[in-house]
Amino acid sequence: MLEYKNALIDELVEKLNLQPISIEPALVQSAQDIASFEDLKLFIERFTHMHTPASNLAEELEEEVDILVHKLKFIPTETRPKVLLLENIDPASPLQSALITESIRIAGGVPLEIQEYKDADILLIKQDEFLLYGQLPQFIQQEEWSSIPAIKNNKIYIIKKDDFANVPGKDYLLELEILAEIIQPKYFIFGHHGVDWINFDLG
Repeated sequence: MLEYKNALIDELVEKLNLQPISIEPALVQSAQDIASFEDLKLFIERFTHMHTPASNLAEELEEEVDILVHKLKFIPTETRPKVLLLENIDPASPLQSALITESIRIAGGVPLEIQEYKDADILLIKQDEFLLYGQLPQFIQQEEWSSIPAIKNNKIYIIKKDDFANVPGKDYLLELEILAEIIQPKYFIFGHHGVDWINFDLG
């Protein structure tokens, strides 16, 4: 059996109740190259066609994503919150990938680059919590950050899911739901608050 290490493939093997299987290196590489939902859907279709042709896993995932998109389709882009996702705050550094950028859009937000930080309506932080809680009070008092809308309006959220956005496509729907709950709370409640994400209350 060929050796592979890819958490998305492991996830699919488990979901499809497969026995240990041989994985082509090219398939592992294509999993690592996933940069959009369309890439993910095509990868799942390819994987299931090879190992469980009767599976409709890709179609089921697409249906769930379509539900999110449909609920938000009448919200104009100009009224959607601008979202900045950080993986560290000391120094401030963004958590960026093509897939997570697209996911923020699907979840109802407008993703920002780090140089646009002053426009952030929502600040998402994915960082080791032990370090984060020691750094946050000082961070939000820094002159360049204290006046951004997200901090002024108490819209700081901490992602607790350990491997959030670490592996392209892994836990895709869960991570999309986390983003949707935070970004568009009037439309989505999936039950992830308090488990996979929390508010950081400035009060």
